[in-house]
Amino acid sequence: MNSRASNRLVRKWVTFLAALLVSAALFGIILAQGHVSGVEFSPTHFQRRSFSFYEIPLIKQQITPVRRTSSPHAALNFLRTKSLIKTMSRTPVQWDLVNLSRGLTGVSLSDAELLLTPLDLMVNDTSYWKIWSNDHPKHAQLLWPIVQKLAIRDLYIFIPALFELAQQEEDFQVFQSAIHQHLQNEYSHLVEDLRSQSRNELAEQVLSEALSDYPASESLSNLQPVSTPR
Repeated sequence: MNSRASNRLVRKWVTFLAALLVSAALFGIILAQGHVSGVEFSPTHFQRRSFSFYEIPLIKQQITPVRRTSSPHAALNFLRTKSLIKTMSRTPVQWDLVNLSRGLTGVSLSDAELLLTPLDLMVNDTSYWKIWSNDHPKHAQLLWPIVQKLAIRDLYIFIPALFELAQQEEDFQVFQSAIHQHLQNEYSHLVEDLRSQSRNELAEQVLSEALSDYPASESLSNLQPVSTPR
């Protein structure tokens, strides 16, 4: 074999090994940093599922199909079984993000976590909210449909305070009044905040939903745009 042919052979092997090393390095990076996983929640069905896939880091280009797995949950199962929330027969369409993890960067939380994390609470291997609902059946029949409505509207931020009220108020009439007053106040504040941010379309949507629940609310009615006479 002459020297020219030998050099070509060496260059081919060098190129091959370099490509192999680069591929191995990329594979390692994708394996370590490209794994994406998380949890989603369906407010229309009160179901939870996990998902995962791989992507190319930095550019976030998905390279594998999304794998989804149902995640059983004691409190959600109880609420569905006892019909404390309404579930639809069709396949869930609305799935809200609970948390997301990318590679080694840790877990980032989303709004639905404000509902799911309290529902994770257990007492002696039994769901705390199952115990509470059984002990306070009338309170539960009021609370859970409202929680579901807020979740469907993506108003998870309103929910933690309702859970606090549920643990404070034993008398049903006081509990009912406190919940409705709290929600009217929160709706009013949210509409005002959205308007101050010039998010007028969303503000009017929230106001419309609030008025559908509380048409006699003076504080909400006062937020309606005043029509200008022609």
